[in-house]
Amino acid sequence: MIMQRFDTWEDFKPHAHWHQEVMVMPHIFLKGWKSENAIFCLADTGENLWLSIAGQVPVLEYAKVLTEAATLGFVVTQVSMPVEIATQLNFQDSRDVTWMRRTNPFPPKRVASNVSVITDDSCNSEIQRLLQLNAPDLSTWPGNNEILFWVVARNPQHEIVGAAAGVRWQTGAYVVSSVVVADSARRQGIGSLVTLSTAQELFARGAQSVNLGVRTTNRGALAMYKAIGFDEQFDLTRANLRPKD
Repeated sequence: MIMQRFDTWEDFKPHAHWHQEVMVMPHIFLKGWKSENAIFCLADTGENLWLSIAGQVPVLEYAKVLTEAATLGFVVTQVSMPVEIATQLNFQDSRDVTWMRRTNPFPPKRVASNVSVITDDSCNSEIQRLLQLNAPDLSTWPGNNEILFWVVARNPQHEIVGAAAGVRWQTGAYVVSSVVVADSARRQGIGSLVTLSTAQELFARGAQSVNLGVRTTNRGALAMYKAIGFDEQFDLTRANLRPKD
């Protein structure tokens, strides 16, 4: 069980999985490890000491990294890892998430007349109300300083019935976030429309790849993103190793 350890982000980054590059900012990186088939990245999020794992991970390697991290003074409180190993470990406090990305720009499409890109705060109160009523657990809300723009879709009454945020994280990653459709407007293609329009705008702004995350149990959203053309995915389980205070 030979493992290589990295003490700086610069040394680790060439070996990092694309999901780790998306999620980990250099200044929160603590340690990295690489074995023959797995990659481990330890970061301090401010709330957790988070161990992100990608690849084919034997349980013994996982245990070895936890032990070595503890020896170095880092007690891991949260992990994200491929679903297969998480299933073996039978975490009680966990959530399955699918990360997807597109590395090629989408072909140009005619912009729908009911869709617009909003780069100021003029629609924040409407978007906030849409989120509160239809998707209060989404992570990105108006006012977040990483938001570049919102894409909104309106109904014939000019009400916002769909929205998505185009975000650039501090890691540099471009992300489609907080895709939401009003209950009254579902099954009309609006989710696909705002997602695709947001991704196209991010590519137009220089993104080399566009990412998004969705709960693995949300089968409808997963099918939609695949149909749009998000063509790579990474399924993981995120679990808390200790209860929060």
